[in-house]
Amino acid sequence: MRKILLKDINRTMKVFLDDFQEQSFKKCVDVYELARRLADEGHEMDPALLENMGAILLCFGEIEHELKYGERVPEETEDEKRARMVAELKAKEREEARKEAEAAGEKFDEAEAVKVPVIEPKKPVLMLLHLISITDMKFCAQKMFEFDKVLHEMGVQSFATSEEQSFMAMLTKKYKKKFYDEEEVHKMADEP
Repeated sequence: MRKILLKDINRTMKVFLDDFQEQSFKKCVDVYELARRLADEGHEMDPALLENMGAILLCFGEIEHELKYGERVPEETEDEKRARMVAELKAKEREEARKEAEAAGEKFDEAEAVKVPVIEPKKPVLMLLHLISITDMKFCAQKMFEFDKVLHEMGVQSFATSEEQSFMAMLTKKYKKKFYDEEEVHKMADEP
């Protein structure tokens, strides 16, 4: 997941848009909307990751976020999806019947045609958002990397983090900012 977020950082930054649709370093993206926005931007993501990325960043990355209320259109329920699909099918049937009538040279009778139910668009509702910035996301990826590195050193995780450590070091050089210390140095207190 960290590689998806940080591999093409410029493309990832494109999803951090403020209210005026301009790129911003402010806290402007809801952590639960981040995965969908990244997928819309062209990042290839596993469906399980797409559904759970916000929770993973909050839980394992301890991503710094700001709680704020904002208006969002709630997702469709299963019944609403079904009703929308039925309406689309009926509209398609109606259009095919009209085309068949025109091809046969007959007049299309609107009264006998299949009635298409009107689905009203959902209105935005006030929701609690967990707003993050691109900087918060970078430091979250750092924390998750350090956590996995320690688990690997303890023998809990079997995959090596050396490849990813070089990737994180490359990002450090590229952006001239150290996201993490490559090798942690421990100093003991001087003996009395």
